[in-house]
Amino acid sequence: MRKLVFFFSLVFNFLSYTLYAQSTGTPAKPSGSGTEESPYHITTADELLYFAAVVNGNVSSIAQNQGAYAVLDDDIDLSGVCGAGKGSWTPIGYGKSKFTGVFDGHNHTISNIYISGGNVPGMGLFGKMTNAEIKNVTLGSGSISSYEECVGGIVGIGTGKIVNCHNYADVTSSNKFNGGIIGYMGKDSYIERCHNEGKINSTTSDKSLFGVGGIAGAASANTIITDCYNIGSITGMSSRVGGVVGSAEDCIITNCFSYGDVESTVDDYGGGLYGYSYSKTKVENSYYYNRWTSSNEQPELKLSKSAFNNGEVFDLLSAKSPKVWQQKSGKYPIYVDDVDPITTYKKEYTDLCEGDGIEFDGQILREAGTYIAGNSPSGGDTLVINVIKPSTYAFEKTIVDGEAYVFGIEILTEAGVYTETIKGGSANGCDSIVTLTLEVVPPVFDKVNESICEGDSIEFDGQYFRVAGTYIVGNSPFGGDTLVLSVSKQGKSEIEMTIVKGDEYLFGGQSLTEAGVYTDVVEGGAESGCDSIVTLHLNVVEKDSVGSTIQPFVFFSPNDDGIEDTWTIKNIESYPEAKVYVYNRWGKLLFETEGYQNETNAWDGTYKNTKCPSADYWYIIDIESLDMQLKGHLTLVR
Repeated sequence: MRKLVFFFSLVFNFLSYTLYAQSTGTPAKPSGSGTEESPYHITTADELLYFAAVVNGNVSSIAQNQGAYAVLDDDIDLSGVCGAGKGSWTPIGYGKSKFTGVFDGHNHTISNIYISGGNVPGMGLFGKMTNAEIKNVTLGSGSISSYEECVGGIVGIGTGKIVNCHNYADVTSSNKFNGGIIGYMGKDSYIERCHNEGKINSTTSDKSLFGVGGIAGAASANTIITDCYNIGSITGMSSRVGGVVGSAEDCIITNCFSYGDVESTVDDYGGGLYGYSYSKTKVENSYYYNRWTSSNEQPELKLSKSAFNNGEVFDLLSAKSPKVWQQKSGKYPIYVDDVDPITTYKKEYTDLCEGDGIEFDGQILREAGTYIAGNSPSGGDTLVINVIKPSTYAFEKTIVDGEAYVFGIEILTEAGVYTETIKGGSANGCDSIVTLTLEVVPPVFDKVNESICEGDSIEFDGQYFRVAGTYIVGNSPFGGDTLVLSVSKQGKSEIEMTIVKGDEYLFGGQSLTEAGVYTDVVEGGAESGCDSIVTLHLNVVEKDSVGSTIQPFVFFSPNDDGIEDTWTIKNIESYPEAKVYVYNRWGKLLFETEGYQNETNAWDGTYKNTKCPSADYWYIIDIESLDMQLKGHLTLVR
């Protein structure tokens, strides 16, 4: 048996991959203009071809309108425009086009549809629909087969409403999503009072190409399938095969049943009512009877054949939808023949804002519910009211004591909870209630501590300050921001240096050779960061003077290159009792030693094993035996 099925699959796929030949009829314009007020009135196959061309935009002489309206005024036989040797029917909403309008079949039948192959997803009487409505049409005898995904009798793929539609055509696919009414129904859609009696067949054994169902191959989130049934046989070689829905992807199945045989040769995720169910799928008052058995059996939904034959299932279904069902003697429930509540009477849905009213059948209705006009035993026009409560939005706001906040038409200054109703403020047009929680807090002012150098100024809240003190800025009765300002004076330091006559000493960018007192301003040299005034007392002695042979180098670069890595004091070895001190510009002692030796204990430019930065440093060489101090500065460069 599996070999035979596999052989058939190969043959089908070979034939499906042949060139997709489209229908050969000649489009004839029907009466009407395709608007809601003046829909196209279709009576022939050629006029249906014209409607398809309007939606698809594939005939240059016919203006495209994907949102066109159309009604059937007669039964239509498609055998004259499609069939073996004539080409396939071109779906309404084909390729990149999507049907977005309304199609009302007026309870007429379209027979002898023929589709073979296809080169885009979405094959059926309609290919693709987006938020469209298709209702009151029966697809009679015919054959639809394709290797593309999303194949259905009425529609291949889409979103919107499908109401009171029935399929008797056989639907075959070698790809995923294959259904009697629709291949794949997108989210937030609606299928009501539809049934399938055609054979639905999947010929692929690839489990990734799943989704075969009597009503829908797959139905997505929040899609409602209600008052629908299947009595056609469902056969699948792939995964997720079900009597009503193959892959139930968080949809709602209510008041439905399947009585047709369901079988899958791979026995993987198959079931009498649905093949595979996502966690949020809801199944209500729905049942099945068939020969299916698998690991995914749904015993809570399966009823006996006698329960269907003797009216037990009819009682369960009609308890929820009393005007939809009747019992077919000795068989199963079917739709009521003598009363068609969907087509004979109008059924409308309306959203009503809470507190508003709507006139229906001489009454003003304000409550949610289903209302049927008149008192005829056969029913009447139906109005389903959904009452929408006002949307609510809450937020919090904090203001400072003394400030005001505008809310609606109120000017608020005190803490509390306030509400405002905005008429028509919701996206759906209903009222919106906004709640404000207002908090009033004492003012908070900044207190800033700043320091500047003498002669500088600082900007604070738009004002400039130069003198030390505490300032409160602002004219609020509650106070203001506070500035605590300190002013640092310039730093002062003195150094003394003795050089041999004929030598020079570099100080503040000057090369000095004569004795005297010199000054230099070192920017940011004070410990406070302000400028510092350095005073140099320079002595010049004869070469033979005591201690004049000591010559401290004014530059060294401790970068570990073997050149001037330590501070050299020439001839210091002649005075082993000499004490050497090194200071930074703020007077901090960084180095001291007695018996300075250039080769052993010379300063390497560190303080407590931390490298000192490139800068000028000051030194004192104290030779106590000669009662002499040599003072000066050196430069460290890294």
